[in-house]
Amino acid sequence: MVTAAPLLDHWREIYLAVTRHNGAEADAGRRLLGWAREAGFPEIEYSTSNWTFATPGNRGLWAEQWAQRTTSSAFAHQAVEYGIATAAELEQVAAGWRSWGALPDAVFIVVSGEILARG
Repeated sequence: MVTAAPLLDHWREIYLAVTRHNGAEADAGRRLLGWAREAGFPEIEYSTSNWTFATPGNRGLWAEQWAQRTTSSAFAHQAVEYGIATAAELEQVAAGWRSWGALPDAVFIVVSGEILARG
């Protein structure tokens, strides 16, 4: 059986490396407040929203979507092209997503940082 947690940790490492290689910041939500202050906005409201995947249906859907993205998307092609991961590693990570999606107590939460800036 595939152990999901270490493979999902590895997915995150790959994901962050690919986004950084592309000049993007995957964790931008945690930096929004500082960026808005640096830009000189005098009025800033920060809030968050989240998506929670904890039921068998939405957990399975999320797991399968990420398993497919991990092996068959621009992200996958870039991870291999940039030398960040091999195709075999990505297949293992995809198996980790599927294994995680089958766990009855698995929970995945996506938190989004949001700002409203005026001035």
